[in-house]
This record gives sequence, structure tokens and C-alpha cells, in this order.
Amino acid sequence: MTTSTGQQLDSTISVVLVSPLPPPLGGHTVWTSEFLAAAPLEGIHVTLVDTSPGGDQVNARSRVRARRVLQMAGTLWRVRATSARGSIVHVTTTWFWSLVRDGACTRVARRRGAAVVLHIHASTNVTSSLTATSPAARWLLRRWLRCVDTVVVLSAELVDPLHSLLPKAKVAVVPNWVDTEKFRPRNLESRTSAASAAAGAGGGAQAHAPSRIGPCRVLFVGRLMAEKGFLELAEAVCRNEGLYLVSIGDRPSGVSDAQRTKVDSALATLAETGRHEHHQAVSRAEIADHYRSADVFTLPSWNEGLPISLLEAMASGLPCVITAVGGMADLLAQHDGTDFAIEVPIADTDGLAAALSSLARDPMQCRKLGAAGRRIVTAEHSQVAAFERLRAVYTSVQAQRSSRR
Repeated sequence: MTTSTGQQLDSTISVVLVSPLPPPLGGHTVWTSEFLAAAPLEGIHVTLVDTSPGGDQVNARSRVRARRVLQMAGTLWRVRATSARGSIVHVTTTWFWSLVRDGACTRVARRRGAAVVLHIHASTNVTSSLTATSPAARWLLRRWLRCVDTVVVLSAELVDPLHSLLPKAKVAVVPNWVDTEKFRPRNLESRTSAASAAAGAGGGAQAHAPSRIGPCRVLFVGRLMAEKGFLELAEAVCRNEGLYLVSIGDRPSGVSDAQRTKVDSALATLAETGRHEHHQAVSRAEIADHYRSADVFTLPSWNEGLPISLLEAMASGLPCVITAVGGMADLLAQHDGTDFAIEVPIADTDGLAAALSSLARDPMQCRKLGAAGRRIVTAEHSQVAAFERLRAVYTSVQAQRSSRR
């Protein structure tokens, strides 16, 4: 077997992946789709157990319903049927309520003699929940997840909390990745005006900074909800006539009436400006074009793992305005001094407005930040880099299980 890097492998690793496919569309389901497409090229044979509830919306309320109980039973049956002694079962989870099902999957897999990897697709909110969890609840959680051999996380902030919860399990940081060929910068000529190009040929010192035609197109990819920072973003755009917002994402059901009213109000105010374009759903084939047509990407979220949308934006050469949460905090810390983004505080409308306005006025700074982000993603968040880390995890859990027999 030969990987996409040309490396010759002695054997193909077989993995039972317990993870959701779209719909609904989100970072977790996008990761599953990308994993299934990339794994064969990296010497990994995958059998999928799809845990998606289906539908276009994610309902945060009333999660325990008859249909979902039946779906859970079907999932457990498929895990039992597909796992065996010596196999690897890779269970992805968003924590919280999904742990009822995902923890049960790990126990079924262990009873079948499989090695178990639990992959957490969340970060900041998990850390907060573990901090607030009572000793009794932590004891129950520890027993429920004791079948896990290795926990995979998206950011370093979860390593210590999980070591305290699952002392016998290894914790490995495997950030998300992006297809750097599919997501790439658009031609520089389309980002700057003809006047800028002419000025660059013979103008003075000021003429070397390209100017933008029309308002600065700000791209937001995520669910339209308060926790994603959408309310602050809407207000920041309304304040500046030089900003045009393009938002891609659904409006999740199950939120409170108060939250729904706030989002509705923000959307109505944006509509009055005539500077907002919204797409509830965009296919994976089309979304790269949206990145290439944008000037700035922003995700002022209150909590995140390591958002695939951010990596896609960086790969597309976009300057980013983000908050230091979860895996985004890791990126900012790891590349301190290498500017690829402007950091803004959580829920800080003034700071967000100022950052977006500064980039709208300075296309040269946009180019600098975008080029740095592209270099970081290409070097550290490519498919090859991610699968090298995942292969190491799989090899390790197989060795652990073999040593215990």
C-alpha cells in the first residue's frame, strides 16, 4: 500500500468509524466526509457506522426521543456487528448528551475485543463542563468511559482535564485538516483594482498598497446563533458602510425564544442596510468559491474545537478575525509573532468592529495576514500531517491491546 505522500506501508489499517454524515451540515459531519474521502489514500480502510440523526437542523432540546432511542439501538447493533478482536473502533463525539450513545459504543466495542479511540469534536465548552461537574458525576463519567484506550482532542486545553478524568487513557492532540488544493487563494488581480496595479508600476510609496473595489466582503461560516458571535458581528457590520457580510449557516431549532428574537432582529437590521447576503446551506463543491470571493473571514465564537471553516479560510489566503478559544487559541499561541489573524475578545462588539474596519482600510495588511495563514495551514494542517498523527494513534492503541492479551 502506498500513501498519497508516496510512502510504502506494510499493511492497511482497518478502522470502524462511528461518526455522523450530513445532514445536518456542520464541522463534525464535514470532518466525517473528509475523513472517508482521504483515509483510503493514506492506507486506512474504513467501515462507517453513521450516527447522524438526519434532517437539516440540530435540535438542542428534547434530545431523548423515541426515534433517537431506536437510532441508538441500531448504532450499537452495527458497532457490535462490525467490530472484532484486534480491530480499531474510532468513535467521534461532541460530548454532553451524545456521550450516552458514544460511551455505550465504546463499551460494546471493548466487549468485542477491539481497541477504542474516542475523538472529541469540541473544546472550550467541554473544559467548562468538566470544571463544573460534581465529584459524583465525574465518578460516573469515568466509569462510563473507562473502556477508552486513547482520547483524541482538537486542542491542547483539553489534555489536562481529560487526564484527570481518564488517568489510564492516553490523550493525543490531532488538529483538524483541510484540502489545501481545493481551498486556495484567488488570483491577486481579482482582489485589487486596476488603478492599484497601475499605481504599483509607477506611483509613490503610498501607491504600493492595493485598494479594493466596493465594500470589504466579510465571510462568516457557522450557525446563526449567539454562541458563534453572530449578534456582535451583525452589529459591527451595521456600523460600517464599508463592510458587506456574507453568512453561510442555518438557524438551529431548539434555541430559546429570546435567542431566536435576537437573531431575527439582527437579520432584519442587516437586511435594511442592503449589505448582507445569506446562504442557509452551501454544497462542499461550492463553498471554496465563497472563500475565494471574500476579503476577510471572521469567527468571533464564544467556544470552539478547531473549526474547519477557519482552516479553510486560512488555506484560501484570507485574513482572519477570531477569538482565542479552543483550537483557535492554540493557533494564536503557537504562532505568536507570526501574524495570520487579529484576535478580539469574546462578545466584544467594539473590538470586532475595529478589527474588521482596520482590515477594510488596509488591503496590504490583508495580503500579509492571508499569506501567513496559508503557510501555516500548508505546513501543519494538511491531510498528510493529520493522517500521520492519526496513524500513530492507531498503531499505539493496537500495541496497547496486543500487550494486554
